[in-house]
Amino acid sequence: MTHAKACPCKNCKAAKPPLWWIDFTAEKQVIVKDGISETFEATEARAVRAFAEGIQQDIDKVIEEVSRKLSASIRAGDTVTQRQLEEVQAALKASQRKLVDDLANTAKPYAQTIAEAGFDQGASLVSGAAGLPPGGPNNPLGGLLSGKASEFVVEATNRAAIRMARSVSDSLAERVANIIRIGIEETATGTDVIGLLEEAGFDENRAQTIARTESARAYTDGQNAAWEASGVVKGKTWLVSPFACEFCEAAAKEFGEKSVGVKDAFYERGATITGASGATMALDFDDTSGPPLHPNCRCSLLPVIDYEGPDE
Repeated sequence: MTHAKACPCKNCKAAKPPLWWIDFTAEKQVIVKDGISETFEATEARAVRAFAEGIQQDIDKVIEEVSRKLSASIRAGDTVTQRQLEEVQAALKASQRKLVDDLANTAKPYAQTIAEAGFDQGASLVSGAAGLPPGGPNNPLGGLLSGKASEFVVEATNRAAIRMARSVSDSLAERVANIIRIGIEETATGTDVIGLLEEAGFDENRAQTIARTESARAYTDGQNAAWEASGVVKGKTWLVSPFACEFCEAAAKEFGEKSVGVKDAFYERGATITGASGATMALDFDDTSGPPLHPNCRCSLLPVIDYEGPDE
């Protein structure tokens, strides 16, 4: 039985993560960019903070615009009507496309850094599993991967940036919809609703959770891109982190040895995972092509190598 990380029992307090997991985690990776070396953990933390600050600015602009339209349509002390609240929702919907574009542009530089790290780690794992040196003339995969890195990283970056943007945008839309519902149920005034809208932005923890979760997806996309480009990876398996939740353990039980194709998802959107306790988790956001399975998930992937090598 795997206990939670915070379990106070003596065994869990004394337990150390197994080395086979440590050697493959992103946190152990050293990233060299623009002549500067730092750990992946430091790179990710910096990217998450910067993205969280950026999305807050983008959201504030939208909330300010929506609030301005509402305040212009009614007097502050009047009760907001159903029609007026629907107009607020329509104003937000009209702003969604621009918001997603702005958020995606905010996310791209950070998503690219993470996707590049994932690609590099994916290439390193392929070389290691195939018994090849990490780089240089003796590694036939080196030139192949370096030649395709830019193309695949751009694709992974764009996907990650759009996912980050849509995740934030959908969360904001849900918050505003709740404000509209509260305004109707409680016969709120214009002042009340504007006050609620001004509080609809993201707190730092929520913003960082979204950024961290989506950066993990970008990292996985980078790995998958490297494995697809290599031509020698025929599948991937789920590598569960130590002290994982019951749902990640269920994923590892199903896919820890049984692989899926590099381009394939472990779970399709709408699937449900059942943990050891009988609790369930719905995967209703997107297809799951690898970790994270949930916010702050730290599981990873391992490539399954076709030892006949890439086609000539």
